[in-house]
Amino acid sequence: MNRFNLNAIAICLVFSVVAMAQTTPNEQGAAEESGKEGVAQPERNIGFKPSEGAIFEARVAEADADYSIAKEICDDKTGNVKNDCVKEAKATAVATKADAKLRMKTANAQKKVAKKSAKANSKANE
Repeated sequence: MNRFNLNAIAICLVFSVVAMAQTTPNEQGAAEESGKEGVAQPERNIGFKPSEGAIFEARVAEADADYSIAKEICDDKTGNVKNDCVKEAKATAVATKADAKLRMKTANAQKKVAKKSAKANSKANE
């Protein structure tokens, strides 16, 4: 009798694991769709009004979308592997956002330098 109960429990566990594994791609697909929608508007803004701020917003939206997808992938894992996966995803998102901010600041600084240089050249030519 005990063997039957243990076998039934094992079969139920197998079906549960299979069912959980089947829902994950749907969740991942939903995260990807949400990410695409979140990135689409900032990318359209670049087309309408190209600026460093618009490019920055698009890069941040893309980093957020990538992070949400990575979190869904990490949900399949357990224990330390899951913790490491989430930490890696978060670190990648933070690094991408920092890179976007650095690029925006660099571009703005280059614009200021170009204006000062043009002003100095016009003054020298007078």
